[in-house]
Formats: sequence, structure tokens, C-alpha cells
Amino acid sequence: GIRSIKRVPGLYENYLLKAGVQVFADLIYLGATKIRSPCEDGEQYLVDRNYIVAAIARFLNDNYKESKDLTLRYKTKANFVDPDKRQIHVRGDDGSEQYLPYDLLVGCDGIRSSVRAALVANHRDFEMSISDTFEYFKAVHIPTPPGVEQDGFHVFPSALKNMIGFGLPERGGKLNMGFTYPKDNPCDTAMQSNDPAVVAAYMAKNFKAFKLDWQDFAERWVATPWSTTGQVHCCAYHSSKLQAVIMGDAAHATSPTIGQGMNTALSDAAALDTLLDKHNDDHTMVLPAYSEERVKEGNAL
Repeated sequence: GIRSIKRVPGLYENYLLKAGVQVFADLIYLGATKIRSPCEDGEQYLVDRNYIVAAIARFLNDNYKESKDLTLRYKTKANFVDPDKRQIHVRGDDGSEQYLPYDLLVGCDGIRSSVRAALVANHRDFEMSISDTFEYFKAVHIPTPPGVEQDGFHVFPSALKNMIGFGLPERGGKLNMGFTYPKDNPCDTAMQSNDPAVVAAYMAKNFKAFKLDWQDFAERWVATPWSTTGQVHCCAYHSSKLQAVIMGDAAHATSPTIGQGMNTALSDAAALDTLLDKHNDDHTMVLPAYSEERVKEGNAL
């Protein structure tokens, strides 16, 4: 992901670097025992995907706001693609609707992608699947507890019954702590409780990696709903007929616990950019080559 972002001069150094935390060690906790593995390449960097999107938006506003080639549309939803007129129908949150023409449509519109739906509707040989990841997960943002390394990636492989956990450092002295469990092997009922006192008592008794403000954690935990995610697999990431490509979750959504969703999406964008340069923007060459290069990467997630 970082290598892809660094292809754009100034984006990483002036925008994204301020949004996340560079990581210098991986830390695995087995009970109260901590195993520390230094990062040798210096390329590990943790940042919330929403901060990446915000950083890119600031970069575009600062550098291309006056460009005739850029129109930013916030709070606008893409509904469907009109393949005959090569345009896409969008609706603003104020209820306004319009069709937007395009030359090349890049669908980065998530797991329920309307661009991918157009590929399904227009190609009988286009195969895709959406399935469950069969896990529940929840994450809360807490102040970093005293003594916990702010520049480390924290992993709790068996800190709680049937749960795998992680701790991601964030700017402002925060720690994003999350836990997941498989649907067919539930965690203890205490962690599913809506009573902060029950959660706090359970964490204080069972979580040995480090001490934290149990009551504060529990209140944030109870206030956060459980989440589920889906997986997407597609046989192709392009349509020459529609002059469209898909990338990111629209093409290959995967579990957030492996930390590769945004990285792979950024690599998709970098690959498309490289192919556009290589083939001098000839879409007849670029689009098939994009699928050939990226489908195997998405299916490997």
C-alpha cells in the first residue's frame, strides 16, 4: 500500500504520514508473556482506511481543485450503470438525481458495488460470489494504556476464549483494540453482554497482556455494535463492453482481520496506472491486462 501511495509525489510525505503511525515492532502476547519482533524493512505503517480516504481528498483539494478534470461529489450514491449511453445514475443525499457520462468507469464502490452489478447484468460469462466470513468482530478506540508501546502492532492470539485480538496504535495517543470470534465457536457470554460491569470484570480477570482502564474499555465495548463482513471473488475485473473496471472491495472484499483490504485496493490502482502508461491509454489493451494481472492477487486473499 505504501509503495502505491508513494507513486504520487507528495501524497505520502505531506498528507498520509501525518494520519497514521509508523510501526517498528510486531508484538505477540501469550498470556502475560510478550514476544517482540523488530520490523526490519521500516515499511510497516498503520492507518485507518478512513484517514487514507480523507488524506487523498485533501491532496486533491489542495492540488487539483481548480482543474477542469476534477469534480468532487460528496454525499452522492452511484445507483446503476446505463451501458447503452455509457453513463452512470447518481443520487445526492438531498434527493437530486442525474446521469454522469464517462469514458472509463472505475468502480471502487464497495462490496455492494453497482458497477460490479453492471458487469453481472451485461456478461453471461461473468462469475462472482459474495459469501460470509463467518465471524463477528468489534473494535474500540481507547487511550493507550501506560507502558504499552505506541509504535508496535499488538496481537493477542488467545487472550480470551475463542477470540483473536489486535491492538493498532493511532495518532493522539490512542489504541484501536479489536477482537473477533468465529460464528460456529462463540466467545464467552460475558463479552456479548450489554452490561459494562460484566465486561469489565471479565476483562480484568482474563486479559493478561497488559492492564487498562477496564471500566472505560467496557463502556466503549458495549456501546459498539458487533460487525460482520463478506468476501467477494470475481472471475474478471473489467468489461470492455462497458469500458469499466472494478477494484478494492468491489472486486475482492476480504476479512478486515488480515489487514490486506486497503493495501490490495491501492495496489489495484497502481497497477491500472502502470498499464495506462504502458499502453498509452489504449483501453482495448489496458482493461484485459488489468484483469489478467489483478484477479490472481484478489483471489489469493
